[in-house]
Amino acid sequence: LGLSIVQGLVELMNGELDIHSNLRSGTRVTITLPLVEAEVPEQTPSNNAPRKLAYLSQSPKHSLQPERPIQALVAEDNPINQLVIDSVLDDLGCDVTLVEDGTQAVEAVGEGEFDIVFMDCQMPEMDGYEATRALRQQGCTLPIVAVTANTLAGDRTKCLDAGMDDYVSKPFTDTTLDSILKKWVGARRSQLAS
Repeated sequence: LGLSIVQGLVELMNGELDIHSNLRSGTRVTITLPLVEAEVPEQTPSNNAPRKLAYLSQSPKHSLQPERPIQALVAEDNPINQLVIDSVLDDLGCDVTLVEDGTQAVEAVGEGEFDIVFMDCQMPEMDGYEATRALRQQGCTLPIVAVTANTLAGDRTKCLDAGMDDYVSKPFTDTTLDSILKKWVGARRSQLAS
């Protein structure tokens, strides 16, 4: 299962995964990714501040390019998952703000103007379920999309019961996130314009 997830993540970043296995000497897994170093501001944010990643994929831009960038908040504690979702959303025309737990997500929504929230379910401090309930209790009407490795039959229902609007399982594809953005942000912008 772990290698399958890694392969999906590598493919999302337009990379290559190579496996060499020899009896009694072990297995070597090599990952090659087309990353470029981005300019990082001299001033580094505090551990609690939302941040942008320093490395971005060289994938081509995809189809969703709205009149202004979509403001996406991503609550995800795993650095590799942060890299993947940030890269995909950036390619889809989003400005991405990353936070590492539910507490930071609730604070960020209160301080920023976002179009959509992508919420990991399993995080330290406050998990995605608790964070979503807290946001809904505060009157937040933003689309909140669960992004989780939990794929059992009841997991989708658990996310929806917590107040999330949709569910994406890991590993995901750029096409999946593109559809989510069109479904939730496109519809929301149409409503606001009318």
